[in-house]
Parts: sequence; C-alpha cells; structure tokens
Amino acid sequence: MYPEFRGQVNIQPAMDWPFVINLGNSIVSVSFLAMPYCMKQCGILLGSLLLAASAMLGRVACDLLLKAAQANRKRTYEHLALSTFGAPGKLLVELWYEIKCWKLNVDRQTDRQ
Repeated sequence: MYPEFRGQVNIQPAMDWPFVINLGNSIVSVSFLAMPYCMKQCGILLGSLLLAASAMLGRVACDLLLKAAQANRKRTYEHLALSTFGAPGKLLVELWYEIKCWKLNVDRQTDRQ
C-alpha cells in the first residue's frame, strides 16, 4: 500500500479514516451539518439540483483559478491576487487566510470543550 514505508511502520487503512473525516470537517465545516436541514426544506429534487449546481460551480471556479495561475505563472493565491488585483487584492487574500485559520482554531477549541 505504502511502498516507501514497507517494513518500517505498521500502517492500517482503517486508522486513516478519523484523519480524513477531520480534514473534511475542517474544509466543509458547518455547511456539512446544515445540508440535511437544507435538503428537508428544499425537497429531494430541488435539493439535489442545487447540490449538483453548487458542485459544478465549484469545479468551474477551480478551473478558472488554475487557468489564471498557469497564464500568470503564479503558484500561490497571494501572488496571483497581486498580479491580478495589485496590492489590495493580495492584502485581501492574506486577510482571508488569517480569518480562515482563526475560524479553524475556534472550531477546534469549541470541539474540545
């Protein structure tokens, strides 16, 4: 399964799931818990349609970011924002990163209590 660790460490695939779920919870956060409520309010057909549209828009956004990064030969959001929007864009992206990190920290602290 992991050839570089063969014979060195006993890695079991079942042990990876808590880490995967924790990472998914950190990325998706509260919207994962709100999804059943939204599906109940919208109905199964409209809820599924909105979920598919959201996934498609997310894919389009990722494709646009990738194309912009390749066209400008930038590897980070900060440098891409700097080349696209100038210094205010870079500052906005950096503030967004700081707020996201702060939010994840608050989420982890509230989970422990």
